Amino acid sequence: MPRLVACLIPGGQPFVDEMQRVWDAGDALLPIDQRLSADQQQRLIDRLGAEIVVEADGTRSHCAGWPVDDGDALVMATSGSTGDPKGVVLTHDAVAANAYATSAFLEVDPSRDRWLSCLPLSHVGGLSVVFRALLTGTQLEVHGAFDAEAVTDAAHRGATLASFVPTAMARIDTSPFRKILVGGSAIPPDRPANAVATYGMTETGSGVVYDRIPLDGVEIRIVDGEIQLRCPMLLRCYRDGSDPRTADGWYPTGDAGAFGRHDHHRGRERLARCGREGARGSPGGCRQCCRGTARSRVGPGRHGGGRPGGRRSSAGAR
Repeated sequence: MPRLVACLIPGGQPFVDEMQRVWDAGDALLPIDQRLSADQQQRLIDRLGAEIVVEADGTRSHCAGWPVDDGDALVMATSGSTGDPKGVVLTHDAVAANAYATSAFLEVDPSRDRWLSCLPLSHVGGLSVVFRALLTGTQLEVHGAFDAEAVTDAAHRGATLASFVPTAMARIDTSPFRKILVGGSAIPPDRPANAVATYGMTETGSGVVYDRIPLDGVEIRIVDGEIQLRCPMLLRCYRDGSDPRTADGWYPTGDAGAFGRHDHHRGRERLARCGREGARGSPGGCRQCCRGTARSRVGPGRHGGGRPGGRRSSAGAR
């Protein structure tokens, strides 16, 4: 049976290599937040049922967890801001859908672009940069944490794409990057021209709406003022087996929204506003908000009843 592997390796190329090993073995990865205390880390590992723990030095140990399903790629811990952390189960298909749709929107060219990862890899906003690069064969540079000087240096050495929270974006010159994704908290209205405002959450495997436009395959509807999403990027379930989706596959986000004007360039309708009502995402990119969102198709206004192969990154890590 496929197993859940908890990874305590800090952000960097060793983490990326371990994730690839876990996936190659048919197992799923649980990234552990390095900012948690040792006791908090152990409680999270126990709560989410990891069967193997990979320590920071690469040593492996076994513990009493339980299996994952075939096709599961990741279990991502939510922040626990509304209670105990939940484990969001994302399949390889969901991860690939997010990676390819994002790459299409940003017009990523693997022969020319290079992703920079500098957000915590225990949060989906940081880890999504890594799996986008791996799945599309795009070059990747991974930093252990955000450092303004290191980010600037990476940009001058050829990094063209990155993801930031607004406070980090404000500390750097973003102009050397071709595109940057920004989310995790309210997006400043005067953001740089190359900054793409994102909306998504752990349950959608990172952002699924960019600059108020849904990625390919993403459906949005408004039910009693709440944004609901249906898309191939959605979680399979939580680690306890519960499924937050409606019977016909819609995920209630808990965020307020309303549709606005039509986007004639892409043939899609934008949302006039997007607010937060009991947001469940966590800092560092788990829930990424923008001023509004859009839809590819709009569903009814009321509730209705194979793993992709990855390629290794070609750039080293810091």
